[in-house]
Amino acid sequence: SVTLETIFNWPGLGRLLFQAATIVDTPVIIGVTVIYAYLLAITVFILDIAYALLDPRVKVGMGGSR
Repeated sequence: SVTLETIFNWPGLGRLLFQAATIVDTPVIIGVTVIYAYLLAITVFILDIAYALLDPRVKVGMGGSR
């Protein structure tokens, strides 16, 4: 994302993170990292739900028993 944001001069989180790392702006680096972590967690959660809905072999509440 940093490459695209730099080439096309788009504002974005990748460019913000790169600029913050260049000037060692620790609060911004931590904030962007937390935002990325939340986005990753939300994405994984949504994909898990979608996988459970689309694949009938996945059963909810099996508890590891077969």
